[in-house]
Amino acid sequence: MRAALAAGLVLLLAASGAAEEPDKIEVTVTITDSAANATVGGLFDELTDAAPPADEEAYRKTYTLDGTAVREEYRRETKSGAVSAMIGGRVSVDIEAEGLSPEELRGWLERIDRKRLAEARAASGEQTIPPEKLTTFLPAPPPGWSAAPAKQRRVEAAGFPATESSRVYEK
Repeated sequence: MRAALAAGLVLLLAASGAAEEPDKIEVTVTITDSAANATVGGLFDELTDAAPPADEEAYRKTYTLDGTAVREEYRRETKSGAVSAMIGGRVSVDIEAEGLSPEELRGWLERIDRKRLAEARAASGEQTIPPEKLTTFLPAPPPGWSAAPAKQRRVEAAGFPATESSRVYEK
């Protein structure tokens, strides 16, 4: 009797759409240009050299990608992580992801034209790259993904101007 009731409840939940939906995959890409980054750029390199060892649950590692220092963190159980890179000693690229493998997470950094971004920083006649220009470096959504409109902002922190552009992608 109990088995029949349990089977009926499962059928009822499935028919009503109450079954669990697959986890959403989400990536946030943020590009920031700040005069303060030029001051802390060396510190970024030092921090990337001091990554702790990995364990079964998570890891943090550093590496160089085409001459750019990269810091990567990943939590295996939640399939979530972050990648940070300092481009041209001043522009930071930060990527946070939920539901991706480490390889897929790294792939998002590879989709950003880091060389062109460094050239834009060097060629900019302004204190910071305008946020509208930073938005042009955010990657287009891959096939099967959607992207929210980019968020842009200008701020000043501790006397340093900064510009930022970010976008959330979902699958």
